[in-house]
Amino acid sequence: MKLSIALCVAVIMFLSISGFSQDGNEKDVSVKADFLATDQTAVKLPLPEYPDKAKKIGLGGALSVQIAVDENGNVTLLREANGPYPVCISVTTPPVLALRQAATNAAKKAKFSPGGRPNVQSSALLTYNLTPPADGKFSGEDLSAQTVEPNSAPTYSGNVRLVTGNSSSVSSLQPGTKLPKTVSGGVLNGKALALPAPPYPPAAKAVRAFGAVSVQVLILEDGTVYSASAVSGHPLLRRSSEIAACSSRSSPTQLQSQPVKVSGIITYNYSL
Repeated sequence: MKLSIALCVAVIMFLSISGFSQDGNEKDVSVKADFLATDQTAVKLPLPEYPDKAKKIGLGGALSVQIAVDENGNVTLLREANGPYPVCISVTTPPVLALRQAATNAAKKAKFSPGGRPNVQSSALLTYNLTPPADGKFSGEDLSAQTVEPNSAPTYSGNVRLVTGNSSSVSSLQPGTKLPKTVSGGVLNGKALALPAPPYPPAAKAVRAFGAVSVQVLILEDGTVYSASAVSGHPLLRRSSEIAACSSRSSPTQLQSQPVKVSGIITYNYSL
C-alpha cells in the first residue's frame, strides 16, 4: 500500500542566547517556533527564566508548548508544557513543574506577525531548550531538589541481596561501602509488573518500519518510570516506544532493605 504524505512546515525563527548566570556558570536558553501551513513570522519570542530549583540539580532539556495564534499574531490558546525531555509527562516533581511553568509563562508572551485567514487560528509549536550549567550534576538521584548530607547514605556489611520483581541476585560488595542510590537493572522486560504495548505509528507502517527499539529508563523507588529515552531502533518507532515505557511499572527495588532507583533497558519489537 502506498501512502503519500505532504507536510508543509516552515521553521520561522530560531533564537539562541548564551550568557552567564550570576554565579558565573554558563547557561544556554533557546527557543524556536514551527508553524503549519501559514506564512506568519515571529515578532517576539521571550525566553523562559531558568528556575533555580531545576538549575541547581543540573536538570534541563527540551520543553514544548503547543499554541494557537489568531490573525493578529496574538497567542489565544496554549496547552500545558511537555518536558523536559526525556522526563515522562506523568512526573510532577517540583523541579520538573518549575521548568514546565517557565516554558508556559514564556509562551504566553510570544507575539507573531498578522497573517492567515480571518477568524481562523494557526497552530504552532514552541520548543524551548534549557541547558544546565557545565557543573550541573543531575543523574536522577536528586529529583526533588532536596539537600542530601554527604555522609547520610547507609552502608552495608557482608553480601547484599538485590531484589527486583520476582528475581534476585547477590552482589559481592566490600563491607562499609555506601549503598548506591541508583543501580543497573539490565534488561527490564521480564521484571515489569505492567508493560503496555506501544501503538504502531501510521507513518512507520507506511514505510514498513519494523524491528527492535531499546529504551533507556530510570525507575524510581516506587516502581514508576521517571524518564525514557530511545537509544536504538527506527526513528519513526522511537517516540511511541518512549511513551509506552513511561506507562510501564515495576516492583520497587531494595538494596539492603533500602529503596533504590533502577536504570535499565526496555525493548519493544515491531513486526509487520
